[in-house]
Amino acid sequence: MKDWLTVNELARIQGVTPRAIRKGVANNKYIVRQVNGMRGLKYEIFVPALNETTQNLIDFEKSKCEIEKNREPVLRKNSIIPPHARQIALARYDLVNLWVDYKKISKNKTQAGKEFIDIYNDGKIYSYLFNILGKISIGTIYRWHKAIKGNDDYTKLIPNYDYGEKESNPQLTHEEELVFKSLLLTPNKTNIGKAIGMSYADKKIKRYKHLYDRLSEILQFQKFSIEDIKNLINELSEIKFDNSAIEHIQNTENRFRQIVKIIDKAENYAKANDLSIITLKDMRFLLK
Repeated sequence: MKDWLTVNELARIQGVTPRAIRKGVANNKYIVRQVNGMRGLKYEIFVPALNETTQNLIDFEKSKCEIEKNREPVLRKNSIIPPHARQIALARYDLVNLWVDYKKISKNKTQAGKEFIDIYNDGKIYSYLFNILGKISIGTIYRWHKAIKGNDDYTKLIPNYDYGEKESNPQLTHEEELVFKSLLLTPNKTNIGKAIGMSYADKKIKRYKHLYDRLSEILQFQKFSIEDIKNLINELSEIKFDNSAIEHIQNTENRFRQIVKIIDKAENYAKANDLSIITLKDMRFLLK
């Protein structure tokens, strides 16, 4: 275990924002030191002084990294990419490069990038690519650009099909895990705090033995309590929330990261409007 962690490292492990960690530093919650960084002085947190829960999380992250490091790679055999999939990947590759070139001619690259997508989606330019790919969003083009940035490998843009044979892998990949969880907990199938049919999820999954055998454990997701949200607010925000606002958060959101984002948004709203407390009316306005 490392004796010192940066603010960003501790925030990632705890699942909170770096701002929350810096607030803890300001309130003398941690033992810290200042070290020279690329942009001047930065804080590092002394790990042995952290609470047991956080140290367990750090140990878990270290163990997970070791497992990933030592895991044998999945071997692919006779991988054949269908012509249609290659055509899609090459079209994506060409569109990304055209998008990058278009942004270079403008001082406001963000606005130029959006403008390019709007013109493309209207079918006014590069119709041959539009006929292959159809309409796309700005988020999609950024994702494709990230995939090939630094490597220029068009195969990174091949649709996520499973081509050719491959040896079995006893664990779900990260992408498979996300897809699996999203199927169980998609928003349009979720009541507040309870996914429809989740109480029978393990029985349903057992029907698919090839999938069930790859699960290491079954997790039960529970809704955040009022007290949980109060503790988060006390930890992350300098602005107070009245009870009705807290209840509204609990009734509308049940995901940790979404709750953290709401708290941060509410705090910025309160400071901008010189408010000392967030009420139910404010929360309804922020979440509408």
